[in-house]
Amino acid sequence: MALTTTHRARAYAILLGTHGADSDHTLAVGRFHRAYVSLPLEAVEANVCERAVQVVIGSAEPTEGFRNPLTGRDLSTYPLTVRVAYLLTGEGDEGIDATGESSGAGTLGAIEDRAAQDLQAVRDCVGWQPSWASLDPTVIDCAPDGAPSQTIAEDRVIYEQTFALMTRATLHTSYAPPL
Repeated sequence: MALTTTHRARAYAILLGTHGADSDHTLAVGRFHRAYVSLPLEAVEANVCERAVQVVIGSAEPTEGFRNPLTGRDLSTYPLTVRVAYLLTGEGDEGIDATGESSGAGTLGAIEDRAAQDLQAVRDCVGWQPSWASLDPTVIDCAPDGAPSQTIAEDRVIYEQTFALMTRATLHTSYAPPL
């Protein structure tokens, strides 16, 4: 069973601060905003790219090799990538950093400082398994997978943090007893 739109919606809810398992694992509303649904962060207008987020979910890989439908279970891992853009202007005071989307200085150093804080918060909240409760397929774990990457463009810097989203689904055509 493949991931549904509810998994993508949950990822956005976690990132936009409208969902979390507890107050320690919920991002503040307004810290990020969702990028245009049909455009990648590279194509979003510069004036709205500051702290725009995008979720990209890749294809499933069987967690334990080949899936046998007779076992009744599908354990899969999906790469879930959180992408965050920051407006690069080269201007601003390195000492100023407002909260929310209007985030202060547009120098590379200031952006790197904001991104480090943001990515730690993203790892803490997106990677918190209880935030993924009650979905089908069931989310077993959502762990950061490697270090974040940075792409510097002419007018923006985009950071990507990939997570390994491990799921368990019951195959409806199996002979095995239900979970």
